[in-house]
Amino acid sequence: MTGFSIDGRKASLADTTKLEVVGDEAAVAALVKMLDAAAERAEAIGPSPIVLAECPHKFNDAWYDDVWHAVQSGMTWWEQSQFFENYSPPYVEERGRFEPDTDTDGIRAVGAELAGERIAALRAVLRGLQVDGWRAAIEAAIAPSRNLCALVVEHGQRWLVLETPNVHDAEIFAWDRDGLFTVGTTERFDQAACSLEPLRFETVVRGALDRLSPDGRRYFFPEVVDEDAAVTLHRLLWNSVRQVRAATKKAASLVSRADRQSPQSYSEDLRPYEGELRKPKDGVWPPYRPSRRLPRGEDDPPLSDLAKGLHLALGPLEDARWRELYGKAFGEALGGQQTLALLVLPDRAMLIRDNAILLLEEDGLKPVGICPSWLAFRPEAAHTVFE
Repeated sequence: MTGFSIDGRKASLADTTKLEVVGDEAAVAALVKMLDAAAERAEAIGPSPIVLAECPHKFNDAWYDDVWHAVQSGMTWWEQSQFFENYSPPYVEERGRFEPDTDTDGIRAVGAELAGERIAALRAVLRGLQVDGWRAAIEAAIAPSRNLCALVVEHGQRWLVLETPNVHDAEIFAWDRDGLFTVGTTERFDQAACSLEPLRFETVVRGALDRLSPDGRRYFFPEVVDEDAAVTLHRLLWNSVRQVRAATKKAASLVSRADRQSPQSYSEDLRPYEGELRKPKDGVWPPYRPSRRLPRGEDDPPLSDLAKGLHLALGPLEDARWRELYGKAFGEALGGQQTLALLVLPDRAMLIRDNAILLLEEDGLKPVGICPSWLAFRPEAAHTVFE
């Protein structure tokens, strides 16, 4: 089982990209050589995720930046935007983040100094790409052109990201000895850069995953590295599945993104304001703060029985720190924006981490496929049908 459809329509596994590799073998080889050389220099400077990016015309939700540059290593990052080039002088905004983030002045000073050196080194690598003409090399290999170009190292893989912000989704390429190939797309990479997870896949070309590095493939098809942790995680998940099915016979999901834990149901019985986890204290459910503004004069309504059932199913997972347990079982720490969701359907249950689907059965967790990362949050997940 490697794919699925939603209501009979193919979802994310078809090649939906617009860019094409059009350059001859020499043009593609020249670009790959340039990207590999820059990636090797950047990898020697600091940890991943690594981002080297530029965009001469980036949408900034008000108008357009005339120039935008960004570099990142780990959670040390720097970006610069220049606005309103017709003004004199033009407006320039520069910001960054230095590790470690600590209250100890001495350590902070040392961390800022080291991070400053790291940023300077990464900016030199980006400048080297500009001097070497990487935009021209990209346009010679891939068409049509895009405003934003980014070299990214994440998930043990090197990526090329091309985007016209707010016009086209970012399209993600990787390469191997046979050349460049499309892997998928993401939305607004320009906004995701300089975060713990800059590359968040929205669609994935299934056939491309076999060409990724071993680490890159493991991101989409996780492998157990700690059997004891995997057994503990499975037991917790299976107990929650039983609780969810006792609460509703329709599709439901328990969703986690860092400190936001949400039981969600696609049953009509669950009211729209019943979302974030509120545990009962001493057997009494606290007043619930609705996620939607209520009409003036209306009091916060009590939780429905269905919402209580889903909250009680999610509570043990949170008490057991299921995000940390997943990371231990599969050897990958989950970042704050990464999704972990338990999707419970009448005939099957799945654990979804970003794009990776693991089928939850009585005897364990089995990687079975990939999906758009947004599927864990959407009602369409309830209509998932494996091929």
